[in-house]
Amino acid sequence: MKHEQSDLRIRISQLSEGIHNYQLISHPTELELAENFQETIAVDASLEKTKRQLYLRVLVSTKAKFQCDRCADEFDFPIQTSYNICYTYDEKDSESFPDDELRTIHIGTPYLELIDDVRDCIMLAVPMKLICKEECKGLCPHCCVNMNDNDCSCAKKKHRFTLGAWAP
Repeated sequence: MKHEQSDLRIRISQLSEGIHNYQLISHPTELELAENFQETIAVDASLEKTKRQLYLRVLVSTKAKFQCDRCADEFDFPIQTSYNICYTYDEKDSESFPDDELRTIHIGTPYLELIDDVRDCIMLAVPMKLICKEECKGLCPHCCVNMNDNDCSCAKKKHRFTLGAWAP
């Protein structure tokens, strides 16, 4: 069964056993993401319900704008990431899953709230060093010309960098 909705919660009360697929969408402001995120966040979720547990597989897709750490140009960064979580009604079932993939919920829980997990998943998918492309040449350290667009006259002068204590 396929469900489409615009908030990041899945109703589990009165849900029949079996596999249920959801297509959820959210705006970055709902997840309190930085202004780098302007695109809609698409969440494809598959929820398998059994008597004792719910197994959730989630694929998250969006796009963000960042400034390259080498050349300072703005670029689009596509994000496609995923996570899995097992929700159980009984803590005894926790032995078969890693701690970060298991949550215990009460039997009367009406919804699974995905906002925090989706936000965390997106933030973990953003690399520490943001590079527009692998072959980015960056900026000239002397005249700040973007070496991807132009050669600078500094390069011809063969500046010698001082490395202090690490100099050869």
